[in-house]
Amino acid sequence: GFAMGSGTEAAKEAGEIVVLDDNFRSIKDAVLYGRTIYHNILKFCKFQLVINVAAVVVSAISLVLVILLYRVYRRHLFSELSNESAEKI
Repeated sequence: GFAMGSGTEAAKEAGEIVVLDDNFRSIKDAVLYGRTIYHNILKFCKFQLVINVAAVVVSAISLVLVILLYRVYRRHLFSELSNESAEKI
């Protein structure tokens, strides 16, 4: 909790945050500042999650396309080789 600077020593030791001036607006501003930081951290985490998922999806799609194109190329190459060997006979 909060403790004010002019409070008792027991309150200061028990409080996690000690506000040095005796102004309640300082407490309000500190809570608002903390919430703003918390919301910004959440926004950053959501942004990173979306970007990383998109990167994984793009990588997976490109891998599948490379595999499919390689199979088509290999099939086309072997069909040309078999045609050439058939023409020689």
